[in-house]
Amino acid sequence: MIKNLICIQCPRGCHLEVDTETLEVKGNFCPRGKAYGQSEISAPKRTITSTVKVLHGDIRRCSVRTSGPVDKAKMFDVMKEI
Repeated sequence: MIKNLICIQCPRGCHLEVDTETLEVKGNFCPRGKAYGQSEISAPKRTITSTVKVLHGDIRRCSVRTSGPVDKAKMFDVMKEI
């Protein structure tokens, strides 16, 4: 089965076609597109950004971000911890 994706690894936004069985990627103009297409099918990950309340501080909220990509399936678990 072929899955169509838009690569988000660079500003070019290549339209990728990824074979979900063989992980063959077409339409990428750089190696990052190939790696993105393969990882998005096999194990999608995202970096999470949010804000948290600050208690007893000079500001009310503070920006936070995960130190690295998190499995997409675990995003809601991470948000509960935040």
